[in-house]
Amino acid sequence: MKKSFILSRCFFTIAVLFLYQLIGYVKVPFICDVLTENNSFNIILKEGMRDSSIFLVGMKPYIISQAVLNALGIVFGYFKNLSKQGLHGAKIIDLYSRILSMFLACIYGILHLMYLRSS
Repeated sequence: MKKSFILSRCFFTIAVLFLYQLIGYVKVPFICDVLTENNSFNIILKEGMRDSSIFLVGMKPYIISQAVLNALGIVFGYFKNLSKQGLHGAKIIDLYSRILSMFLACIYGILHLMYLRSS
């Protein structure tokens, strides 16, 4: 039973990685040509925006907000206590993560729009 569980987990991980790669090929319309022309912009934003994948651009604020809240959980006592409270604390941290990711998405959107208008 344990061997089949591990095997199913491995297949699930491989399927998720394959799906991630497949979704990464869906490009942002009308922006691909502008972004591939400017190499300095590509250096700043790395692979996700250079390839201008809708999935990677949309997930970036969420991933960063999760990383920030995890770091805050290590540094500040309030977030550390929330993480120890179980389901209630996890819900509150998830709420903070969603709020922070929406804020970051707005900032990224404004910066991308400013760059596209300037080029």
